[in-house]
Amino acid sequence: MRGRVVEQDPHDEPASVLLEKIRVEKERLIKEGKIKKSKPLPPITDDEKPFDIPDSWEWVRLGDVSLIVTGNTPSKKKHEYYGGNIPFIKPNNIQNSSIDYSTDELLTLEGLQKGRIAGEGTILITCIGNLGRNNVVNKKVAYNQQINNIIPIKVESELLHYFLLSSFFISSMYRLASATTLPILNKSKLANLIVPIPPSQEQRHIINKITELFNLLK
Repeated sequence: MRGRVVEQDPHDEPASVLLEKIRVEKERLIKEGKIKKSKPLPPITDDEKPFDIPDSWEWVRLGDVSLIVTGNTPSKKKHEYYGGNIPFIKPNNIQNSSIDYSTDELLTLEGLQKGRIAGEGTILITCIGNLGRNNVVNKKVAYNQQINNIIPIKVESELLHYFLLSSFFISSMYRLASATTLPILNKSKLANLIVPIPPSQEQRHIINKITELFNLLK
C-alpha cells in the first residue's frame, strides 16, 4: 500500500487534520474516564519509514490511532462462565480472509463479564506464535490472551486490516517479538509499530478499489 491504488485528490483534507481530530477524540475519552491516559509514543524517525508515501498521508504509530486491549480466558473451573452463545475466539479462529465464529467454546453473559469484549468494527490480531493474522470483527465476541483487540479511532477498520496484512508490518512484528521458541509480541510493542494513514476521504476510496480488485480474483 503506497498510495497508488487510487488517484490523489488535492481537495481532500490531509491526514494531518485527521490526526488532530484523533488527538482531540482521545482527550475526550480520557476526560470522560472511558480510557486511561498513556505515555506519549516516541516520534517516528526517518530511518523507520520503509518507503515514501503521498504528501497528504502521515506515518503514525498504531497506538496513536487506536486503543489496544489484550484478551484473557475466564476460569475454566467456573462452569457458569461457559455454555452460552457468545463466541470465545482463539488464534486458530482468526484467518486473514475471515473470522470463524463457530468456535467450540461459547461464553455466557456471566463469563463475558470476566473476559474481554471485542465489538463490531474492531480488529482481532494474533500476537503469540503465528503473528499477525487479523480481521475485522462483525459481531460481539470474547477473545483469549494470545490475541489483541485493535480499536481504531476515526480510521477505517477495513483499511487498517489491509495495512496490517502487509509484509512490512508482519516482518516488523517478528522483529520486535520476544526471542523465545514461541514468538510473543505484547501490546506495548504492537502499539509502537508504524502504519501509513491516508486522508479520511481517501480511505474509503482505497477500500472500494481493493474490494473491486479482490472481486476480480474470484
